[in-house]
Amino acid sequence: MNEDNAALDIRFYAGYRGLEMPRAVIIGNKKYPIKEILCIQRIENHLTGERSEIFKCRLASAVRDKCCTVEIRILDHHRFEIKFLD
Repeated sequence: MNEDNAALDIRFYAGYRGLEMPRAVIIGNKKYPIKEILCIQRIENHLTGERSEIFKCRLASAVRDKCCTVEIRILDHHRFEIKFLD
């Protein structure tokens, strides 16, 4: 499977409150540990009531020798979005 079509997943640190901080991004069968969380935002859509958390993170190694910074948006119902920033 090439990385363009690879499945995406996120591993979290599970503390006493369940899923909390992202610890790694998984692309296909390759794990990219998160080296540092740069910022966290919590957002609520007042029209729909949907809440999300946005984590801007630096990965420990680059994806395809290019991207080291990602933005992970955690949505309701165990959904997420990942943006590769650089």
